Amino acid sequence: MRGKSQHDLGDAVECRFQQIQKYETGMNRVSASRLWDIAKRSTCPSPTSSRARNSRA
Repeated sequence: MRGKSQHDLGDAVECRFQQIQKYETGMNRVSASRLWDIAKRSTCPSPTSSRARNSRA
């Protein structure tokens, strides 16, 4: 999420910014549910959604 701080992302997915730092450095693994939460709150388009649109064309 460009322009957002670790604190902002932590608030968005209801965890502390320290946990976001651990995800970024690889100290902790990101669970599938947490990854889903991060993706839902991200402003970046999903790679799977663009593939699905392109395959229908």
